[in-house]
Amino acid sequence: MKKSIPIILIIALLAVVLTACGPKDTSNNNNNDNNNTPADVYSKLNDMTNEDYSIIKLQVETTNYGVTLTNKYTATTANGRTTIRYNIQKLNEITTDENGNYVVTNDIISTEEGSAIVTNGKITSLDGKEENIPVNALENLNIKFDKSYFENIEEGEGTLSAKVKDITGFTGNSKFSGKDMSIIVTYGERLQSLIINYNMAGGASVKVTYTFQ
Repeated sequence: MKKSIPIILIIALLAVVLTACGPKDTSNNNNNDNNNTPADVYSKLNDMTNEDYSIIKLQVETTNYGVTLTNKYTATTANGRTTIRYNIQKLNEITTDENGNYVVTNDIISTEEGSAIVTNGKITSLDGKEENIPVNALENLNIKFDKSYFENIEEGEGTLSAKVKDITGFTGNSKFSGKDMSIIVTYGERLQSLIINYNMAGGASVKVTYTFQ
């Protein structure tokens, strides 16, 4: 009799990690001058997260037990409608036969591709399998930049990197169980990229990369 033995790999739950249930926080929209004093940088970054971007790309790399799964999403918004194209990697199941011997397929990782149309925050059309598409993480980047949330801060021309010491404050989510979080931000007049690295309690490491156009 065959029995299933799945490989456990913790996947980043982006809709939980990076977004709250409500709309974007616009309380930090300030009209700043062009002088990037330390106080201005964080205020400007908050303003930038609340801007509308026609294309947002999201890549999530989750590594556990020496195996890396990469999920890619591209959200394109036009005329009030968002199209999300996705490429999601999954581990194939390992089974045993009636003698208890492991049965492994040739490819340990399989890929699912498809697209979804999102209107008013909800998927209204799907081309492909029903996947856990992080709609909120692509439409509402509800993170907050506050200098008190960070340590080991390094600032350059259009760059900011830091360790996140107040993860709840930064993500706006008290239920997030990740730890050892760090960020790298690049920006000009608008956000260009945001990289977030963190570890999960079960041992998985996660790298989240946003690019904005």
